[in-house]
Amino acid sequence: MSDDALITHTRIASRQVVRGHLNAAYVERAAIDGVAGEGLADRTWHAAREVAESARREVNRALRERFGPRDPHRGWLGWLLFFTLLAAAFALVHALGVQRLPTDTGVSGWLGLAVAAMDLLLLAVARTRTLNRAFPRALAPTPVLLAVTTVALANGDLPGVEGALAGAVVSFATLVWVVAVRHRDAGARHEIDMAIPMAYLNAAPLLREGVAKIQDDVLAELGSDRAAQVVRVRDAVLAELATDHPKLRDAPSGVPAGALIIGHLTENWSPVYIPQGSDG
Repeated sequence: MSDDALITHTRIASRQVVRGHLNAAYVERAAIDGVAGEGLADRTWHAAREVAESARREVNRALRERFGPRDPHRGWLGWLLFFTLLAAAFALVHALGVQRLPTDTGVSGWLGLAVAAMDLLLLAVARTRTLNRAFPRALAPTPVLLAVTTVALANGDLPGVEGALAGAVVSFATLVWVVAVRHRDAGARHEIDMAIPMAYLNAAPLLREGVAKIQDDVLAELGSDRAAQVVRVRDAVLAELATDHPKLRDAPSGVPAGALIIGHLTENWSPVYIPQGSDG
């Protein structure tokens, strides 16, 4: 098929994409479909997505293996911390809400005890190991909330004062302990605070290796002549459509066939900035 016929095919296929969703990868996909059939573009799309997912899985595996429940990304201690804050907030809301009700069942006190139990579990698991910097920030409101809860219950002569007070004391002690452990070892503190970006940095070579393999496979299957035709057709349609689709203006021209699909599906694999060519 001639370049002109392929340009027409690619233009028509690209314009079928919902306006606002069209990007350079879709244009390239249409160009590859026209030159080589639908199979190659589809395989490239799924392979690039899988490479990005594999790199993310490697990040999660490395963090889980190194830090266990302290994993700052998905460790269950983070969820435990969330539930302590939630319980403390509910305890205060309940204490303030039942001051006018004579039949309180001591819910705020039980919530305070639940906070104390969860904080003790956190301490038992963490022991003298450093926790991520998010922990002190998230722990800080809990003793304040429970202290206010205790005062509200005491002023209303309501049950649960002891439980709320116990939660306030234990949560404050937990905060002090976590802060003290963090300040004891600067190296451990830096390691866990930088754990997530470092995990992504260490996984970057895996992503680059996968990207290079996909690119090589695309070029090998197309062959030099068809690969060059894809580039000509793709770049011509991108230049034509850029008038109505401003975000296509930034699409690089002259890059190898398949590069725009691969880049679209892998460039945002990491939430942290990783310089090109960085090794773990």
